[in-house]
Amino acid sequence: MKSVPLLSQLFLVFTSKFASGVFSKKDHKRKDVRVLIKAKQRVKHKSAKKKFGVRWNFDQGFSTIVSEKDYQLLKQNNNYHIRLVPKVKLEDTLHSGPNSALPKEQTPWGVKAVCNESGLESASGGESIRVAILDTGVYINHVDLADNVEVCKDFRRADSPVEKENFLDEHGHGTHAAGTVLANGGCDGLGIFGIAPGAKLWAYKVLGKNGTGYSDDIAYAIRHAADQAEEANTKVIISMSFGEIHKDPLISDAVSYAAEHGALVISGTETPSLEANSKSDTSQKSKNSGSHTSLSSLSPLTKNLNTAFEDDDLTMWAPSTAIESTWMNGGYQTLSGSSLAVPHISGLAAKIWSQEQDLSNHALRQKLQTLANEAYKEMPTSSEEHSCRYAVMK
Repeated sequence: MKSVPLLSQLFLVFTSKFASGVFSKKDHKRKDVRVLIKAKQRVKHKSAKKKFGVRWNFDQGFSTIVSEKDYQLLKQNNNYHIRLVPKVKLEDTLHSGPNSALPKEQTPWGVKAVCNESGLESASGGESIRVAILDTGVYINHVDLADNVEVCKDFRRADSPVEKENFLDEHGHGTHAAGTVLANGGCDGLGIFGIAPGAKLWAYKVLGKNGTGYSDDIAYAIRHAADQAEEANTKVIISMSFGEIHKDPLISDAVSYAAEHGALVISGTETPSLEANSKSDTSQKSKNSGSHTSLSSLSPLTKNLNTAFEDDDLTMWAPSTAIESTWMNGGYQTLSGSSLAVPHISGLAAKIWSQEQDLSNHALRQKLQTLANEAYKEMPTSSEEHSCRYAVMK
């Protein structure tokens, strides 16, 4: 993989001095659209803000909600640049298993795999590291998560982003991701363990109960996480399990600007499954994808050899099938899907960073790449029971 500048290697964010959270209430009787507006003249920019209200401020303009009629009028007005804010969603192919009151196994196979310890009974590590999980929210009263919760914010509510008292996860994906990263087994000792149970959770709700959200809320939440970590002089890993986010200018521009602020962001992809259940299946899928697909459940991290991702991406394989973790009702749920690779890598990054806190975000990324290369060399040729999918580190 060729060397690239740090600014393009890490998925980071703006500083908070460029943002605000003032938001005008929309009229539910009209058809509304979310847009990004930037006027060519300062006076007209101020006038547009006053007229429509500001959701979030960015260098590229400000996001807000306008009527379909106003949107069409602004498009025809040469004084303004305007575009729709795109939606972001979780993968459609997420599969779930039965819910249970107690975990089937306190240390799931994916945690053992990432920790490279088949006999692991309980994980450890992650102390003094913050993991900001941008997702559907987190059930913060789960017995395996409650002691790790430090921050809860709902960025879908620009008028009042701090919502700890009423913070809910009505989808479940965010709670599941949090458990994989940092579940601590619970005060009763009967719960499940994540990879870095000593880490602190910053639960950032950017998606709703149907698993969808908007890129402006996500871009601002990323920026906010990096700013808060910098102000507190702490280290933060930003974990996002939705893919294709680099295609949105709001987020990609934030990446270029904010790499210097020290956060490491790990995101998902929308690549096809590379799971292999037999030697013949492995051979065929390897031929189709151009990538090595013989996966060891004890060596899940491998550098991807040939993909269509951007050159500055570090792509890694991590567990994604039959992953048991914490659930939104206080119990436990088994899920399968490519997005589940992300929290495994986020947890590993938190574990390593807590052990080597002198590492910069860039150095941590390089260390993870080294581990990926070493894991690839040690991979067996036979397929394994479990499969892994991609996650991307910026």
